[in-house]
Amino acid sequence: MRSRNFLYYRDGLWTLFSVVGQVYVRVTEDVQPMDIIKAYNEGVRTVSQDPTNVRVMQVTTPYDSDKGYGVAFCLLK
Repeated sequence: MRSRNFLYYRDGLWTLFSVVGQVYVRVTEDVQPMDIIKAYNEGVRTVSQDPTNVRVMQVTTPYDSDKGYGVAFCLLK
């Protein structure tokens, strides 16, 4: 029996499939749903102008200036 992994062997080609995840991340005040984000400072993420693999689906906790971050539910692809 073959082990399961993220690559699928088909007709002599390897095809990447099923590398998707969902995470909660700390974000800056300017992050909105559907933004693409990148690492910024001490684990807090901010809006990215360049493509990344992290997209904001929903801001679950608004930005709190005392804490220095908000929380967003993100999709990793």
